[in-house]
Amino acid sequence: AGTTMALRLTMTASAVYAGKLAFNVLVLLAVAVIITPIYMLLTGMNSGPWIVFVLMMLSGCIGLAGAATIVAALTAKARGTGALYGAIGLPIIVMFLLLLLNAAKTLYDGQAVPIQIVKDIGGLLSYGVLMIAVSSLTFHFVWED
Repeated sequence: AGTTMALRLTMTASAVYAGKLAFNVLVLLAVAVIITPIYMLLTGMNSGPWIVFVLMMLSGCIGLAGAATIVAALTAKARGTGALYGAIGLPIIVMFLLLLLNAAKTLYDGQAVPIQIVKDIGGLLSYGVLMIAVSSLTFHFVWED
């Protein structure tokens, strides 16, 4: 809080975006590593193949962090409230959540073919990379304006 002016004087927009993105990815990974095993133990949920589960968790954290970073920057620039975050972020995050739900359905389906698993993980990872690429290109305009 209150560091915007100091960041503008000392850092480039791309460095600020990279820092915000790295923080969001690390927080989401930490939450996923702590909460997921607890949830799985409490509910008795089967994770399916572990490598697929870990890849989907990583892809999900990257995609969600990429979307949340740019939406939070847009909301902060608008000096809005939490309601504005929901209004801006809903179209961006809903598509990602639909991809994530489809991937989870494939993961927990006992007869999922490997090509479908690759498609789902690729879709999640592609969305995350796309969000990060587009956000890194447009963050300068949000930061400097």
